[in-house]
Amino acid sequence: PEFSERFPEKSLLYRQIMRMNPRH
Repeated sequence: PEFSERFPEKSLLYRQIMRMNPRH
């Protein structure tokens, strides 16, 4: 959650990473 707040522009990328890394 903090990541999206710090990088709202990369929120989409972060979501993709979460899908690839469920451990995240």
